[in-house]
This record gives sequence, structure tokens and C-alpha cells, in this order.
Amino acid sequence: MHLGQNYYTMKNNILGRFLLQDGKDKRVCARAKEGGVMLQRGASENERRGLRLIQTTLYHVAADIWEVMGYLPVCAAAGTAVWLLGEWLEKKKYPHRRLQPRERVIRLIWILYLTQTAIITFFSREPGSRSGIDWHPFETWGTSPKSHALVIENILLFVPFGILLPLTSKKFDAALPCVRMGIAFSCGIELLQLMTQRGYCQADDVITNGLGTWIGFLALQKIRQKTDRV
Repeated sequence: MHLGQNYYTMKNNILGRFLLQDGKDKRVCARAKEGGVMLQRGASENERRGLRLIQTTLYHVAADIWEVMGYLPVCAAAGTAVWLLGEWLEKKKYPHRRLQPRERVIRLIWILYLTQTAIITFFSREPGSRSGIDWHPFETWGTSPKSHALVIENILLFVPFGILLPLTSKKFDAALPCVRMGIAFSCGIELLQLMTQRGYCQADDVITNGLGTWIGFLALQKIRQKTDRV
């Protein structure tokens, strides 16, 4: 079966049948029983609505992450090829340099992450399929579960950036240089998306990517603290 058919079949199974409520904003709510979460009988209508919104948002995030997992074989092949080429060129240029196995593994993971990010933000989209600029902060949050999910996914996309960048270079061991580089990298993505019309150029993407970088950096510091105590 085609990859796209697999994805949409899976997504329909996860999200279940949806009911359109409130024709003004077209809010989509999943039925609690089909979603697998039973709402408390004593909860008020506002509480039930909030729980449905959270539930459906998380389902959208899970479904989109599952779609991204389909790119992993291509990512692994392309990323490993780039890594091997880099290793060969470095060995040829610096024959006496010896890297520790840990450094080589970190470099490989870093290249795989960048490759996956490039696939998600560029190569999975048709040229000219998206165009436009939106400089209004916090506008993409919207009111629907799907719009909430996209904001969360933009944060999650850059969490590995904040973890891996300080491991690849000591220059980014402080929060400010690390987050600054994450924002610069995000701006580069937005600019290329605008030029190729493969994505909307949005201020929210830069903000959420920067937030994701900061969260990743904090997570790395927590991991380091715990490993230092052992």
C-alpha cells in the first residue's frame, strides 16, 4: 500500500470519527469513547470541552509524528552517506586527527537530525505549494486542535537541536549562544521556505523553534547534572 494511504488509514484509526461543532470556527472534537479516554461524568461542560480539545490535539501530534517516522529510512540512508563522506574527507585532510568513538556517534546523530529536519521542512513538500508571510506573533495557535498541534510540533522539532548542538561544539555550552543559533537556523529555514514556496514564512515558527532549542538545552543540562552525580 502507498505510504500516504498507510498514513491516512492510521490517522483515521487514531482520530476516530469526528463531529463538527460550532460552525463558526469549525472546531473538531473526537468522541471520547473512540479516542480511548473516558471523560469524568461529574465534569462540567467546559471541562469536558477542554479535555476533548487536549485529547484531540495530542492525537494530531501523534499522527503527524507517525507520518514523520515514514521518512526515517530515507533519512538514515542519506544521513549516513553524508557522514561517511565527511569522515573520508576529514581523514584525507587531517590524517593524524583521531576522534573518540563518542564524538563520531554524536556527529552521526547530528547529521541524521539535520537530514530529517531538511526532509520535514523542504523535501516532503511540493515547490510552490505554500507561500506567504505572517509576522504576527502567536497567531498560529488558533482555536482548533490541529493549529495547537502544529505549534507543539514546531517546539518538539527543535528540542534535539538544543540537545545536540552543545555536544558537537563547546562554543554552545551556554544557553544564549545555543538558543541564538537555534533562532538563526530557524530563520534560515523560513527564508528558504519563502524563496522556494515550500512553507509559510511565520514569526511563530521562529519563536517556537527558539523555545524548543531552549527546552532541549535545559534537558541536556539536567542530564549532565544527573550523570555527574553518579
